[in-house]
Amino acid sequence: MLIRESILKNVVTTLKTIKKSASYNNNIKLVTRKPHNWNNIKPNEKPGGIVLWREDTKEPETVSGSGQYVMSFLTIVIRGIVYSKTDIEEALNLFTEDIEKAMCVDETRGGYGEYTIPKVIKAYDGEDDYHITFDFEFVCLYNYLYGSP
Repeated sequence: MLIRESILKNVVTTLKTIKKSASYNNNIKLVTRKPHNWNNIKPNEKPGGIVLWREDTKEPETVSGSGQYVMSFLTIVIRGIVYSKTDIEEALNLFTEDIEKAMCVDETRGGYGEYTIPKVIKAYDGEDDYHITFDFEFVCLYNYLYGSP
């Protein structure tokens, strides 16, 4: 299996741990790798997130005596949606806090990467006053032997 795919599967597993019983602010309702039409997601399926990747920047690196390695900087995007009838900004802040907290528990993504760091959050207008969508980007560094990603 590709290292990139293993990292992304780890992110899905990681996000599924977001539960109030585990000291998070929310119980995540939906985590998937498949694109969704947010209009079809019901309020009881929120907050939720889609795990995507957008860029995988590669740099060759020679390690003496062991061949050619490639350093890869994978940009992981968690496209999320939150719902609140009282304070949508607070809901956004609490959910993005949960995501960052969960993603920092194992920065190696199950041993497939070297580290994972938060990069940027981009919030977008929701379809109404009760929803907001966002992209939360993380960068994961991983290495592999040249020719065998």
